[in-house]
Amino acid sequence: MPKMPRSLAAPGEDSSEGPGASPAALARRVGWAGLLLGLLIAGCAPAIPAGSGAAAGQSGPLATPKRIVAGILSAPPAIDPYVTPGITQPGQAGLHTLVHVGLSIADDAGRLSPALAEAVPSVDNGLWRLLADGRMETTWKIRPDAFWHDGTPVTANDLVFTAMVGRDRELPLSPDFGYDSVENIHAVDARTLTVTWKQPYIDADGLFLSPLPKHLLEQQYAEDKSKLVQLRYWTDDFVGTGPYKLGSWVSGSAAVLEANEQYVLGRPKIDEVEIRFLADPSTMSANLLAGSLDLTLGKGLSLDQALQLESQWQAGRMETAAASSLFMYPQLLNSSPAIVGDVRFRKALMHATDRQELVDTIMYGRTTVAHNYFSPSTPEYEDTLDVAVKYPFDAAQFAGMTEALGYTKGADGQLRDAQGPLPALEIRANDVDTNTKVMYAIADQWQRLGVKVDPVVIVPERRNDAAWITTFPSFYLNRMPSDLSGLKRMHRNQTPLPENGFRGGNYSRYQGTDLSDLVDRIYVTIPKGQRLDLERQSVRLVTDQLIRMGIFYDVQATLIANRLHGVIAGNSTGGSVANAHQWTVD
Repeated sequence: MPKMPRSLAAPGEDSSEGPGASPAALARRVGWAGLLLGLLIAGCAPAIPAGSGAAAGQSGPLATPKRIVAGILSAPPAIDPYVTPGITQPGQAGLHTLVHVGLSIADDAGRLSPALAEAVPSVDNGLWRLLADGRMETTWKIRPDAFWHDGTPVTANDLVFTAMVGRDRELPLSPDFGYDSVENIHAVDARTLTVTWKQPYIDADGLFLSPLPKHLLEQQYAEDKSKLVQLRYWTDDFVGTGPYKLGSWVSGSAAVLEANEQYVLGRPKIDEVEIRFLADPSTMSANLLAGSLDLTLGKGLSLDQALQLESQWQAGRMETAAASSLFMYPQLLNSSPAIVGDVRFRKALMHATDRQELVDTIMYGRTTVAHNYFSPSTPEYEDTLDVAVKYPFDAAQFAGMTEALGYTKGADGQLRDAQGPLPALEIRANDVDTNTKVMYAIADQWQRLGVKVDPVVIVPERRNDAAWITTFPSFYLNRMPSDLSGLKRMHRNQTPLPENGFRGGNYSRYQGTDLSDLVDRIYVTIPKGQRLDLERQSVRLVTDQLIRMGIFYDVQATLIANRLHGVIAGNSTGGSVANAHQWTVD
């Protein structure tokens, strides 16, 4: 059990005889009779509500709990994205970060700082050792004040259990690429864990970002692991380690979070956060204007909607930050029509796409065309931009390239070959305003050049249908990180397939070993100079083969009430709430 405050400690737990000494220490000074008399008097006194000024030894009116309401544009089926892999749920990552942290916590730029651990392993602090035989060793020391929300200490055995579950490929969970490089995980003592790596791994310091409570999940895992993801633990009974703990969960509606008094980085300054699950951008806008929301989390309103709202919302403000990038994913495993699998056709389509027009009209010129796989916010961007294959809008080049493939325009203006008209290309996009606008704009651009398009909006009812989403026939428009973590998702072992429950972020389902081999080599190359050479090769490959077809670098708008302070506008990965315990509200 966690150590209680001195004023509540059990007799004999604290020998201090200063202010707040334990009952045992007080007894030594005034005798048990005096102590019992004091307790009887206290028992007869009127109860003082927790958090009141009087309870803190202050006079004045009772303090009102500080509360805010945030909105997300989804109804996540679970709190933890770990059990909903391959399904993008706007705001889910932020919700999860509010209630759960790992050994370290990442900000929007991917920088790690210690959370449950005393320090993040590094070569400089000696906790990350490169061994002479090519292996590695990382050591984690858990803070003594790290507790689960139910008061159970976080231990090294929790992390051993987390790794056991994470390495179990029979479970329908989001796989952690790092476990493939792990040789052994050893609990040295209750608070110390050593990980031995069979080969170098550049993200070794990011392991255990989402630990699992052994004392709550081990029995189900041992008895019938197939039912592990069905537990109420992931929803109504979630127990984490973050700044807030789950107060209530109403599926499809809302979650109420309460301040965690024992949060390792300090008790949050706001007592309660309600997260409302909203159906559409219009509902989110109406709630903001009505004063029902103080904050939006994750991908919510489009930039266009946010700009319109900002002019009307006198009680709040809009802040923007670089977020993920918008990509067009071609279906490369079983394309329909089959011509989508021909890179020459995909290159022609890229020249048919006026991406600068999309930036100017949909993003109000606040971003740039995504020529490079890496985004401008990453350290790799400038060093890899020169090798990225670029596809400027050029209708004439499109016509020449499609003609070389045997297509000419018919009397109806549609492309056709010897077999007949080019079948319609389906484009699927989530029902986020920007995504759908881009989808319809691209469809219009292509159709003007003779390519028939069938736009399909992924409605909320289908967001959780991983099999349907990942088996799109032609193209899927979606956001993804434009950094090394996003590159990792293009590995072959991240391909959504029937045998893995259609889990994984390799939406193009590219099966070439060339990219996977590069990813493998990048993740074992610690020297930055050597790693950059491999990253340049990966950028060249991705942009030349159009495994992902970059549209533009996204800008995410966050709406923040004027009474709320300390919120960092950020992306949808949860990093924007990394400092949630420091937020304040008037």
